[in-house]
Amino acid sequence: MIIQQQQLLLLLILLLLLLLLLLLLLLLLLLLLLLLLLLLLLLLLLLLLLLLLLLLLLLLLLLQLLLLLLLLLLLLLLLLLLLLLILRLLLLLLLLLLLLLLLLLLLLLLLLLLLLLLLLLLLLLLLLQLLLLLLLLLLLLLLLLLLLLILLLLLLLLLLLLLLLLLLLLLLLLLLLLLLLLLLLLLLLLLLLLLLLLLLLLLNYCYCC
Repeated sequence: MIIQQQQLLLLLILLLLLLLLLLLLLLLLLLLLLLLLLLLLLLLLLLLLLLLLLLLLLLLLLLQLLLLLLLLLLLLLLLLLLLLLILRLLLLLLLLLLLLLLLLLLLLLLLLLLLLLLLLLLLLLLLLQLLLLLLLLLLLLLLLLLLLLILLLLLLLLLLLLLLLLLLLLLLLLLLLLLLLLLLLLLLLLLLLLLLLLLLLLLNYCYCC
């Protein structure tokens, strides 16, 4: 009987240990969920920063377009001024032919220089636009990489959850096996008691005879 009591105590201790293991697993699951939430918040912040960068790039493109429009307006003003100068020169042709020719040559040179400068500015603006487009492409690639990382993290978490579920199932199976063993022990005890009773009855019967 003392051995049986000791066995029962050992079984109770094992059950308590299994319950403690289950509690630890639940705590681990909660910690993993909190880490997931933190990771998702960080990823959302990164996405917001990338969106802000995209907006800034769009604003820069708009500013470049405005600069181009201003340059075109300046060109138009220059052309108008040149036309006015040509008209004035034509009015004064009779008096100062030679001087007018010289002035025209100078004006043409200035126009050529201005046109060259404008062409250079346009080329620079085109280069800036190409750089901005490259930056936009790089940002899009970064966004795609972030999305892939999020998917990988989610898959890893799913795998961890599956492993934890398998562990829980194994623990439940162990508990069921222990319960079955307890039931078998109880049945054996009952059978032993019945045998003892039968022996006592036989001894009493023999003694009475």
